[in-house]
Amino acid sequence: MTKTTSTTMSDPEIRDVLLTHLHELHRTSRSVAKQEIGIRDLNAAMKAAHALRQEEVARNLDYLVQKGWVLAVVHERSFRAAGGTLQPSQQTKYKISVDGIDRVRGGSELPTAPRYAGVNISNIGGVTVVGNDNIVRTEFAPIAERLHEMRGAVNKSEMADEQKLVVNTEVDRIELELRRDDPDRGVISRSWEAIKATATVASVVDFTQRASLALWPFLSGVA
Repeated sequence: MTKTTSTTMSDPEIRDVLLTHLHELHRTSRSVAKQEIGIRDLNAAMKAAHALRQEEVARNLDYLVQKGWVLAVVHERSFRAAGGTLQPSQQTKYKISVDGIDRVRGGSELPTAPRYAGVNISNIGGVTVVGNDNIVRTEFAPIAERLHEMRGAVNKSEMADEQKLVVNTEVDRIELELRRDDPDRGVISRSWEAIKATATVASVVDFTQRASLALWPFLSGVA
């Protein structure tokens, strides 16, 4: 049986209007929380503006989430059941990601030069470049790789932007130490404790565990 549709829009066109709507919400909201929208409100907005059906919104929103252009933000809540006990519950809302913003705008508005433009890294013995122009001592490259993977997972996760900033800042501090011949174990340990306390969502746990194992020589025995 062929399903009828209430719109003549193609799926790519539907994705564009969804992304545009979420971008406008991000641009005009006065707080991070207001940048998010629940599926019921999103369905209502798309029905009113474009006569889109729920299934059209659902499949294309799922595509945008899988592409990393939209983030699914899960909020833990609780409700009181009939017997008086508190029961856990979850609410999922959606917001445009950094990659989604770049997609709408057609790329970064402020292109930047490479971080180490003018420095010939090949002239410096014992260092290598990992990830997005991150320089570390060659012997610490495996550690930097795990940190780079974790950073990517965090930035694509449902974590709040403030939490992502904390993780990125502390990873930068660790990578700075990994450029030195004798990294400061105390600095690395303190930064890692801040990361562990922040990056706790399920989607990044495996990445933090792998990074922790790689960092273990600098974490063991530190008070």
